Amino acid sequence: MTPLELKTAFRVMQEELTALRDRVVALEKDKEMLDFFEKKKLESLLKEERKIDRKMCPKCGVKPAHYFHVRSCNG
Repeated sequence: MTPLELKTAFRVMQEELTALRDRVVALEKDKEMLDFFEKKKLESLLKEERKIDRKMCPKCGVKPAHYFHVRSCNG
């Protein structure tokens, strides 16, 4: 191969490598964003479960309308 052909081939390979690097960076960002949203979903689901568990009457399992139900529940 002539030096000009080698130079051209090298440029083409360099451009392909740059494009691949950019693509990998974009995919990693997408994955990070997905992981972030999945964590947020899990956190929100856990918070909802905690709220539901906390508001249930420990004696009868019914969701009480007010504090006095839990205090005076016969179970």
